[in-house]
Amino acid sequence: MQSRKGTVLGILSSAFFLVSFFPLLHLNLLHLTDQWTDNLRIRVFFGAEIPETRAVELKEAWGRRPEAAQVTWVGKDQALKALLEADGRTGREGDGSLERLVADLGGNPLPHSVWITLHPPYRTPEAVDAFIVRLQAAPEVEAVQYDREGLRRLDHLADGIRGAAIWGGGAMGVALLVLVVLTLRAMSSSILSGIGMGVGSGLLSLLLVGGFYTLLSRTLLQGVETLFFPAAWMGGWVLMGGLLGAIGGFFASLPGKSERGM
Repeated sequence: MQSRKGTVLGILSSAFFLVSFFPLLHLNLLHLTDQWTDNLRIRVFFGAEIPETRAVELKEAWGRRPEAAQVTWVGKDQALKALLEADGRTGREGDGSLERLVADLGGNPLPHSVWITLHPPYRTPEAVDAFIVRLQAAPEVEAVQYDREGLRRLDHLADGIRGAAIWGGGAMGVALLVLVVLTLRAMSSSILSGIGMGVGSGLLSLLLVGGFYTLLSRTLLQGVETLFFPAAWMGGWVLMGGLLGAIGGFFASLPGKSERGM
């Protein structure tokens, strides 16, 4: 009897182990898209005639908004210096034609600007568009720039990942439930025994996937930022195992056709 229980526990733990890779992959793919959106920067240009004091006031006000994670000031002198260095004409290099052009214009023609990074919940196309409308409401703002098309592509990718998780996870959940029911029914388990088997399988599968995740993180994925299941999710996984075990034990305890005929 103990050997049969060990066999059933091994079968269910292996099934839970395989299924757990699906939500783990989903978690890390969404994390990857979040990392890509970390590079989203909104560039706000002020009018050339706007005093620096007024531009700084707006920068501070935008930094207090809940959407803003970071607001970085880029003064006109700083912007010109970066432009000259990027162009390779800083006085010591090249012929200095850009510097002469600035001198011919009678001064620095670049405006003050700020770079704004948003918190992750506000990085959807709709939220970014709404935030930009608020920025453009200030008459001192001359222009606002950001990679709108790139953000939309990332948003579509995240939607696809979530959709695949819902449909694929649902299908795998049904398959796991059927396996649990059939396995426990073949063993003629009770509801209490089924709960124990389900909880044990959930715990063992987490140990297995945790070990496999650690191995990958230290070998093939070394240096890559990845995520493992949070504590609340792991607790839910074990509880789900107990629930599936209870359902399997319930069906296993139902009388078969031969028993009903007697």
